[in-house]
Amino acid sequence: MSSINLLPKNIKTKQETSDTSGGLILFVSFLLIIASISLPVGIYVHNQSLTKKVGVLDMELIEKDKILQDEFSNNKILNLEKTIDDANILLSNHKYYTKVIEILQDDLIENIFLENFMIEKEKDRIILSFKGVAKTNFDVAKQINFLKKKDFVIDVFVDKISVDKNNFVTFDSIVYLKEDVVNY
Repeated sequence: MSSINLLPKNIKTKQETSDTSGGLILFVSFLLIIASISLPVGIYVHNQSLTKKVGVLDMELIEKDKILQDEFSNNKILNLEKTIDDANILLSNHKYYTKVIEILQDDLIENIFLENFMIEKEKDRIILSFKGVAKTNFDVAKQINFLKKKDFVIDVFVDKISVDKNNFVTFDSIVYLKEDVVNY
């Protein structure tokens, strides 16, 4: 028997159309699977490459830093003598006026109290003036003699000795000190 096809020649049957569309879907699916696998692999490879580059840059940075530190250390060594000279000049010109107060505090005899200090520099000496209070005239004399025996004291003068209403001896004093007593 002969088969008769009533469909026109340009119309395809269901079986023929499904074969081509299934192949296309299969091909696109295959491409998506390959892309989904290759994308993370590509990202991983790129990340590893960047990590290597960062490591190389870090090593270069460390080497450059060592070179800079060596240059800085060399400059510090070369400038050390000048720095020491500058420090010596600074210390030799520095005046330590509170040292006078510390010395007086150490050399003050019992029963003498000092107040209203004033320290001045005059040519080659230091002038220390203050007001004092003592229990007796003997304490004032003893303090003056004690100060005059010190090698850093040039001279000591006492003025305005009087007795206050509480029977304490008050006095004004000027002490001339050698200039080097305030050197640091």
